[in-house]
Amino acid sequence: MFVTTVNREVKHMKRVGLFIVALVLVLAMLPFGNPLPIVAQPESTEVGGIISENTTWMAANSPYIATSSVLVSEGVTLTIEPGVTVKFDSNLALQIDGELVAQGTEENPITFSSNEASSAPGDWGYILFSDKSTDATYDGDDNYISGSIMEHCIVEYAGSSTPQGAVRIISSSPFISYCTIKSNANGGIYAQNTNYLHIIHNTVSSNNKDGICVRYSQQPYIICNIVTNNSDTGIYVHDSDNAEINYNLIRGNKGYGKGGGIDILWGRRFNISKNIIVNNSAQRGGGIYF
Repeated sequence: MFVTTVNREVKHMKRVGLFIVALVLVLAMLPFGNPLPIVAQPESTEVGGIISENTTWMAANSPYIATSSVLVSEGVTLTIEPGVTVKFDSNLALQIDGELVAQGTEENPITFSSNEASSAPGDWGYILFSDKSTDATYDGDDNYISGSIMEHCIVEYAGSSTPQGAVRIISSSPFISYCTIKSNANGGIYAQNTNYLHIIHNTVSSNNKDGICVRYSQQPYIICNIVTNNSDTGIYVHDSDNAEINYNLIRGNKGYGKGGGIDILWGRRFNISKNIIVNNSAQRGGGIYF
């Protein structure tokens, strides 16, 4: 029995020895002298100038720092992924002559903000949809199909180089939905010469001029927005026809020389219904002024 036990121990030691030899060989083959490279994510990605081909700004490369103004050329699409942050240096802007598809989510919004260490209203310029930009299209139930869209976006601390809005819409009609537009040095949303513009489910607050301003437009839809604590009129519609202003909460706005909650100057065939309009103040009508 003693001999058998010894033989077993010898066999066990041989197995252990073979395992150690194999382990040493494997370890010797590992590249300890040249470790596998670690791919680091960029701290930021600089952008600026003209975008002349379809481009995607990806969350993996965020934040994007605009060191010069950005122009999306006519016929070109800039797509921005959910969770992306875009920061602008002083007075810079994003102009859309083509198509902007900026669709964030409730959990991962897209943020357009200041690149200053201590941010303040007026740190950067604006987002502009020009008359060349691609309009949004809708199906028969008014559901968005295609075209320029800002959805679940945050726009803050803009307004340095425009007397109008942080989001400017000139002779075009993007879809603006579920966005937060706040703390800008001038207005929140400014639209002019638009047709069938949809501004729906947004929060527009604490801007230093009108919350939402629409001029010389046909059939604007201003529906289900929260418009609060702006330094001028909450919703101002000037010389526009067939406006739908429904289901909005309009509170705490301070009209300067015009109505506080809603101000209508000229235009025909308005539908203003089912809004909550409270605690606004103005020189000529704190609630609604026609």
